[in-house]
Amino acid sequence: MNFYNVRTSWDSKYQHEVSKYGKKDGMIALCVFLFNAVLVTVYGIILNSAENVAFQGQLMTNLQGQVMVMLFQIICFAITIIVVLARKQGLTSIGIHRENLLPALRLGLMFSIIPLSASLLPGLVIGWESFAFSQIMFNLLLSFISATYQDTTFIGFVQTRIYGLFKSDRIAISIVAVLFALIHLPFQIITQGADFWGLHVIMMIVLLALGHWVFLAVFRKYFSVISAILVHTMLNFSQGFIWKEGIGVWAGLAIYGLFISVGIWVWISSQRVEE
Repeated sequence: MNFYNVRTSWDSKYQHEVSKYGKKDGMIALCVFLFNAVLVTVYGIILNSAENVAFQGQLMTNLQGQVMVMLFQIICFAITIIVVLARKQGLTSIGIHRENLLPALRLGLMFSIIPLSASLLPGLVIGWESFAFSQIMFNLLLSFISATYQDTTFIGFVQTRIYGLFKSDRIAISIVAVLFALIHLPFQIITQGADFWGLHVIMMIVLLALGHWVFLAVFRKYFSVISAILVHTMLNFSQGFIWKEGIGVWAGLAIYGLFISVGIWVWISSQRVEE
């Protein structure tokens, strides 16, 4: 069994859905990606400028910046939904449906436990100081909105439609994984400047590309974006959004633990199908 290729009978709905799309759908998917890339870049420039310009005598606070991020992502999510509806393809075509809802929720929650545990347990054992409950809930909302926008757009829409141009599972996944990683770079470079180069860029591209594969693998099981959103939300949330001290090396444990667990799950599931 090719570990990279998860196209097996246990994701037959995914195979059926992606087989519907032609070259026009693939081109529209690339246009959606480019549109989002431009928006993200422009937004990064605006946010970076706003953080350095006084408004009514005060610099923009971190909270104001986070609210801007959420509003931007909600707008981008809405644009994806509008494109889907305009094409008369239905929300089911991007994994938004109630079919197998409970199994999809269970799958998402099962893998969510890994990053959440890696974030919670060190603080509870060591005795770190947590953020206020309201701040934690806000951080969870921020993580959820970010995951919803990214998974709906890049997994539910772009990834499924790209098969109209590239029928090979390996090529289709690789291309979108790289695109998903690259779309994060302009914002990071603009907001972090000279601190974000070299090894930082390489590591980010690799981890984001792997992240796309992980979220897609969870999505494919039931062709449900719900599973991917749950896992993605908890992974985002685990990256220092609970404890004031941050979580340091535990953040990496949350990422690698999730990636390895999903990889093992895909391999075991594929072996069972082959048998």
